[in-house]
Amino acid sequence: MDVSGTIDAILNQKSGEIFFIPPDATVFDAIEMMDNKNVGALLVMEGDRLVGMISERDYTRKVMLRCAVSVRGKQKSPRSCQPI
Repeated sequence: MDVSGTIDAILNQKSGEIFFIPPDATVFDAIEMMDNKNVGALLVMEGDRLVGMISERDYTRKVMLRCAVSVRGKQKSPRSCQPI
């Protein structure tokens, strides 16, 4: 992907498809979907309401480093983690 131009030019190269996951999905499900769809973040939707977003950065920094959550453990929001 050519990234030397305007943001509009970059966005025009994308499909425009939006990917989302429910808040009760596992962290593993979210990471797996990001991998399958080749995206770095997903919207977290409860019905038609946006309740958050999870990204690869959330997973690597907040979940793994600060929460010590199992890869298959449920994690609604990285902000709800308790420090280890």
